[in-house]
Amino acid sequence: MKKTTIFFIVRLLLLILYGATSWAGQHKFNEGIEILEFKVDTKNIDQIIKADKSIWTDYLTKNPSFEEKYIGINPEKPGHLYVVIHWKTWKRWKNIPQKELNNLQKVSDKRLGDRIQLINSTSLMSHTEYKKN
Repeated sequence: MKKTTIFFIVRLLLLILYGATSWAGQHKFNEGIEILEFKVDTKNIDQIIKADKSIWTDYLTKNPSFEEKYIGINPEKPGHLYVVIHWKTWKRWKNIPQKELNNLQKVSDKRLGDRIQLINSTSLMSHTEYKKN
């Protein structure tokens, strides 16, 4: 395994395990983490990321449960884009109306077409949030 692949995997695991890192350098654990893996057209990666920001990130930042979004590319796996979203609470995240998400998905599909395809989605709940439920 190449050094860049190991670095990417370690970075992704740290994001997942410890959540977002504040500007002060202190770690905090989020109650929900969403990990998305997409297959993308590498020739249009900048356009895809820009469209994602204007469609999804702009919407998500209005949700009081949204904390942070990280987009990463593994140089050893061209054509794959990873999105890690940190949520303050699992309940608020999962209560986003499905109709709103479907409408955003339609906008995204119309704008990006087949240049991006979701191939894996994982939702993680912190153990403290799990114990509350």
